[in-house]
Amino acid sequence: MMLISAITLGIYGFIDSLTVTELSKFSTSGNFPQSTVRVDTTPSDRYLIYASGIPDHPWEKVNPNDATNQNYNISIPKIPGYNNGAHGCVPMGMIGITRTGVAIFNPLNVDLENAVEGQTRETFDSCDGHPTNAGSYHYHKIPDSCLYKGEADEFIGVALDGFPIYGPNASDVNGLLTSTDLDECHGREVNGAYRYHATETWPYFLGCFKGVVLENLPGLQYICEPANKASSGWEDWKEWNGYLCNCPPPEGQGDGKMPDPFQCRADNPYRPTNCPDVQECMNNNNPPMFCYDICRQQGSRPEFCKTLPANDNQACSIAAIKIFTILLTTFIAICLI
Repeated sequence: MMLISAITLGIYGFIDSLTVTELSKFSTSGNFPQSTVRVDTTPSDRYLIYASGIPDHPWEKVNPNDATNQNYNISIPKIPGYNNGAHGCVPMGMIGITRTGVAIFNPLNVDLENAVEGQTRETFDSCDGHPTNAGSYHYHKIPDSCLYKGEADEFIGVALDGFPIYGPNASDVNGLLTSTDLDECHGREVNGAYRYHATETWPYFLGCFKGVVLENLPGLQYICEPANKASSGWEDWKEWNGYLCNCPPPEGQGDGKMPDPFQCRADNPYRPTNCPDVQECMNNNNPPMFCYDICRQQGSRPEFCKTLPANDNQACSIAAIKIFTILLTTFIAICLI
C-alpha cells in the first residue's frame, strides 16, 4: 500500500488533504450568532465549506464598510495536487478561509501595494481585519489579536488549493518560523504533508498557490515558475525582503469592488443580490468571468449575451440554441450536397 501511494504521488503530484483533526477545527464559539461555518465532507472529490464570513470576534468600523453575511459556498479539493510545473498566482480577493469562516486575502491593497506595512498600509480593527465595500470581512495578515492564539502547531485555516494554513509556532523547530524558513509559496512539508504557514513577515500568508485551485478565481494563472523568479508573475518586493507571485488584476476588479466570484455562481442558493447582471457583465470595465451565471452553459463565450437585456437568462439560452441550430443545419446541408 505504501508503495502504491508513493507511485501515485510521483505520477500525479497528489498528497493527503485536511486531516480529521483539522476538519474538526472548523467551528465558531457561539458568542457571535451571525458567525457560522460548517464543512460538508460527503462529496467524493472535495470539501464544501459553508460560512457566513462574519468573524467570531468583535469587529470595528475602521472604514466606511460593514461586515455582512457573505453566504460562502467554497469547494476545496480533498486530495490537493501539486501543479506539475509553474505554481498559481494569488489573485485579489479570497485566497483562503480561516477555521471560523473568515476570508484570507493576499497582502496587497487595491493599488497593488503592501496593505499591511509601510506608508501604503491599510487600517485594521483591533482584531487585525476589515471589510470590503461588498461586506467581506477579511485578513491580510496573521490575525494574532483575536483568532490566532500563538500555540504550537496551531491550525488557522485552509488555502483554496486544499493545503492547510498553520501559524508560525512550529513544534518541530521548537520556535517561530519566518518567511525565510519557507519555500516560495510560503510553506513547507511536515512529515511528508505540505502546509502553508502564516508569519509576521511578508507575504504573511501565501506567496503563490502550491496546488491546483477548484474555484474559478479572477485572473488565476499557473505562471509562477519556482526556479525562475524572472518569470511572469513574480515580483521582488525588496523593501519587504521577499517575493510574491500575484495575478495581473482583471480590468476594473479591485479589493471589494464586487462580490467574490464564487459567491456569484449559478449553483449558490445564497447568491448575493449585487452580483452583476448581463449588462454589467458585458461592460468593458468588468471581467468576463462574471458572465458565467448567464453564459456558462454556452461554453463561457460572453459574445452570446452582448446584445441581450439585463437578467435575460432565457434569451441568452435561446440565442445559443439558434446559433447551434444554424450550424447544425449548415452541416447537414453540406452533407446532402
